[in-house]
Amino acid sequence: MSDVIHSEQPHSEANISENVHQRLKDIVRRQTDYTDDTIIKKLYEHNNNIINIIREYMNNEKKPKPKIMTAPKTTNQMLFAEIRKLMDDASEAYRKKQEVENIQ
Repeated sequence: MSDVIHSEQPHSEANISENVHQRLKDIVRRQTDYTDDTIIKKLYEHNNNIINIIREYMNNEKKPKPKIMTAPKTTNQMLFAEIRKLMDDASEAYRKKQEVENIQ
């Protein structure tokens, strides 16, 4: 296939040939149960990106992206994280105390 079916860059109806536009409509028609009018509207909304049209069709509701799971920490990592947090809290408390003393 020498024709590019979809692109991330937006383009208007005039920028693609009628043949390519018809092929895009055919692909969307095969993958969805949209009418021709709906397909044309969706192609315009999604800048002729058929992947986004089919994704919207397959997953109509907006779902939040799943959180990336971090690897469990070792005992040593957890221990040093707690020590670091304790030291940061103590440092912050000391800084605030010094600021109060300097104001008075």
